[in-house]
Amino acid sequence: MRFVAKVFGWVSVALAAVSSLGVVLASFDGAPNARDAVLGFMLLTGFFGIPGGLLLALVRRREAADRRWAEALAFAQSHERFTVDELGRALGVPGAEAEALLLRVSSKEELSLVFGGGVYHRRGTAAAPSGDRVTCGQCGGTFEALGERPSEFCPNCGTPMAAAAATSRVKGSAGGRR
Repeated sequence: MRFVAKVFGWVSVALAAVSSLGVVLASFDGAPNARDAVLGFMLLTGFFGIPGGLLLALVRRREAADRRWAEALAFAQSHERFTVDELGRALGVPGAEAEALLLRVSSKEELSLVFGGGVYHRRGTAAAPSGDRVTCGQCGGTFEALGERPSEFCPNCGTPMAAAAATSRVKGSAGGRR
């Protein structure tokens, strides 16, 4: 559909350009009815040029929105953790617009993102496990700790894991996430 809109837009703009050339040629004609011809060519220029230009502008605007959508999706899929400001800088848009776009993309594309502490992260991502098992006090899920301390967020429910009361460590446990 977008291709058809582009074709109609360019054809209309081309017809407007030809009509504007007719305005110039008719204005230098010395015939007694040249004034009527100029007016007719001006009407044709407006009749074809305005809708064609608007159609091309709408198509370009939609293409730019689709490019931003694809860039936001690629950014969210390629980064485990990121802030809205980082996404905004990558897309070249303000933070609020980047966050609104991210929320639309994540709901439509079913991205599993969790927000906490000003950072978005993908649910279930983890770095190098230390061998210790951590239990989330909110959802009861267990997972391997990252390094010497538990991860910042629970990969199952996204609860911040900073409070010592929210987690319990079991030394030497092996295995993967639940």
